[in-house]
Amino acid sequence: MSFAGLAAIEVSQMLRAYFKAGSLTVDGRSSSYTDKPHSLNWRDMFDITIRWRQFSEPNDPVWWVDLLTPEQFAEGFGSHTPIITGQCDVVRYGPMFVP
Repeated sequence: MSFAGLAAIEVSQMLRAYFKAGSLTVDGRSSSYTDKPHSLNWRDMFDITIRWRQFSEPNDPVWWVDLLTPEQFAEGFGSHTPIITGQCDVVRYGPMFVP
């Protein structure tokens, strides 16, 4: 089984517990947003998949753009990747662009 499959299983188990109980409080140890206990939210679901992703590719960095300071964002750390620059396609994303 792949790490993506294991991530899907863990996310589905969390969602099942959430819907069964009506709400779910998670500790902050595995959360990237806060270290205090809080109710389950969308970021916790992504944190689970990121954790499994980092098992397969430990050198791939992951960070949340919305947690950057305005100064860091203005410096380009949260820059958007263009699909087309001028008349040239970006090699990585250009083939996915359908005008």
